[in-house]
Amino acid sequence: MKLVGTIHTDLEGPRRLRRLLDRFQPEIITVEAPAGIPVEESLRIYEERNKRNARLVESLKGPKNIKQFYAEMCMLGVYELAVACGYAQGGKAQVYGADHPNYQRLFEYGGEETFLSVLKKEFSSMDPRMGSTPLALLRARYIASVDKGYSDPQAIKKMESRVAPDAKKSFEDIKQLVGVNPEEREQFMADEIRRRKPQLHVGGIAHVFEGYQDKIVPLYLLLGCLVTERIRLIEASPIRA
Repeated sequence: MKLVGTIHTDLEGPRRLRRLLDRFQPEIITVEAPAGIPVEESLRIYEERNKRNARLVESLKGPKNIKQFYAEMCMLGVYELAVACGYAQGGKAQVYGADHPNYQRLFEYGGEETFLSVLKKEFSSMDPRMGSTPLALLRARYIASVDKGYSDPQAIKKMESRVAPDAKKSFEDIKQLVGVNPEEREQFMADEIRRRKPQLHVGGIAHVFEGYQDKIVPLYLLLGCLVTERIRLIEASPIRA
């Protein structure tokens, strides 16, 4: 079984993941999405949330380039599931969620009011020079930062440190609401993956490579000899479409 480690905010992620799936052509895929819920239903919920958040971005006052960038980030949400389902269309493969069901709450918590409050504070504290930076350059700089994170856990931590305090507090509130500690979640995913017997599992890089999580045994070690290969999603960049 191959484990593919992604960064959830990788703007190049959808293109990269589709290339990997087309290359390996797995018939059973597990994804870091809630188990026990049809993937089509999870995808519908996530896509509706993404569209709502993108509309909220567009409703704010601010530079057009920044709004476009943030809207694109909103639409990126849970791309791993969307790409896997797109690949599987027409019976080409079966896709299953393998994450703890409580983690559905990560995408339901807070609603529009919390998201809008965080956005407003992000926009108000933003460096004014960003408003004159071309969108293509903003994207390129961001992608370069994400790409570093595929080989350097500290680069991811550095990106996370820039998140607005309100957003950090919201995420801490979510973790309390979920009610599942990291060890339980990791073991649940390992058990669910064993049950589904996929040729390929797609999930966050913290579960697939060392250095991204502290004090817990990561997924790839819990799966042991079942894992034949671990792949960083960025490795798909040179694959020809």
